[in-house]
Amino acid sequence: MVLYTILTNLISFLYLISCIFYFINLQQALTLCDKKNRNLDPGLVWLSLIPFFNWVWNWIILFRVKKSLMNEFNSRGLEIKIVRDAFVVGLAEMILLTSNIIISIIYFFILIVDMIQMLLENNAEYFNTYNNSIFESPTAMDILIQIVFLCQIIFYIFYWIRIYRCRLVLSK
Repeated sequence: MVLYTILTNLISFLYLISCIFYFINLQQALTLCDKKNRNLDPGLVWLSLIPFFNWVWNWIILFRVKKSLMNEFNSRGLEIKIVRDAFVVGLAEMILLTSNIIISIIYFFILIVDMIQMLLENNAEYFNTYNNSIFESPTAMDILIQIVFLCQIIFYIFYWIRIYRCRLVLSK
């Protein structure tokens, strides 16, 4: 269980660090767009670092970055297929992220309801045994959350690369 916790925390930490470079990439891509083509100020991508707010803001960023890049590519007469491809990958990443959030919230409430039910049944001995067993080894829901998270990270990296490619095209 200790190794599982260490790995989970390490992956989460590395994900957070990569977010900083990811937001720099998005900000630079938006900066390359002419002001009249932008649907999002480049500095606003950093609002995604605000906990809970970012659940909604990341969706807004996805669609506004797509629209900004589409406008810029169209105004320059460039092929927009690269922007569409980036959007599809970003959409998959956001669906996985949202799914993971929903699964985590449901799992949290299941645990809370289960524990409250045990307390109401006045089964303190079983509650202590159950409570300790939860934290000893990962449950199926823990594993599902981690699998969805890893899939989301893969699409996150692919989206990052696609936006970087859009940046390269715009910087030429």
